[in-house]
Amino acid sequence: MRRSRRGGGGCGVLLLVLLGLGVWLYAGAYPFLARQAPVASDTLVIEGWLGDELLEQAAGWAASNGVKRIFLTGGPIETGSYLVEWKTLPEMTKARLEALGHGGRFELQAVPAPRVRRGRTRESARALQAEWKLERGA
Repeated sequence: MRRSRRGGGGCGVLLLVLLGLGVWLYAGAYPFLARQAPVASDTLVIEGWLGDELLEQAAGWAASNGVKRIFLTGGPIETGSYLVEWKTLPEMTKARLEALGHGGRFELQAVPAPRVRRGRTRESARALQAEWKLERGA
């Protein structure tokens, strides 16, 4: 007697299941990771690397949502810092907002973070947290 062997059926099913799982994870993760649900606050934090167009949009959003104070975060300017008067991205972004006419609309505060090779966002958050605690006397 001869047995018939079906080859590849199990691999095809496994591949199809893995593909379906990947699509399901992507579809479920994207809305979670791309969530935009701002919390009502009179304070906004903007990272200093933001381009001019997005900076204008953020200032417009802040004006229409009752923001009174904007913290600007980021680290040192790494390229060409000797050519400009600002040595950090938050200082430069504060000057950009002032030049765009937003200096009188909001209280702007630059919060520079130290130079690090990795974890720049984390260091910016730590610098902001330290500044916040210093202001609150904690």
